[in-house]
Amino acid sequence: MSLMFDPVNHRRHPRLALPAAYTHVQARREAGHGFDLDGHAYDISRSGIRLEFDEAVEPGAELLLRIHLPRRPSPFPGAGSVPAAGADFEVAAVVVRRHEQEEFGPVRVGVVFRQFRSTEDERTLLDYLSQAGIEPPRRSAAAA
Repeated sequence: MSLMFDPVNHRRHPRLALPAAYTHVQARREAGHGFDLDGHAYDISRSGIRLEFDEAVEPGAELLLRIHLPRRPSPFPGAGSVPAAGADFEVAAVVVRRHEQEEFGPVRVGVVFRQFRSTEDERTLLDYLSQAGIEPPRRSAAAA
């Protein structure tokens, strides 16, 4: 089955809903030193992530993200699709949209991945999504 780009949802790939309180994301702004933003992710796909920071990050901002995907706690109601093993990876990304918000409080943003730190980091995300049933299983080099 091929998924098309949905202009209403701005999505090219299926997303995995994540337990926000368990999905820590650190970010470094393009010109920053160290990871100066802490937040939580709400969902993720192979091409992007929706997350929340306590301070505003505007569309167009370039970030380096360090994403700590959760393992499935036991018991964890409603988390049947979250893989049993967690995963960590880094990826360069750009903020493409800022969601409407109240006057005060956290800011939700949509972010598109630009470049993974390594092919291993990209495989880490794809394997995690595959375990959740969002992406097809990755074929091994021997099977190719």
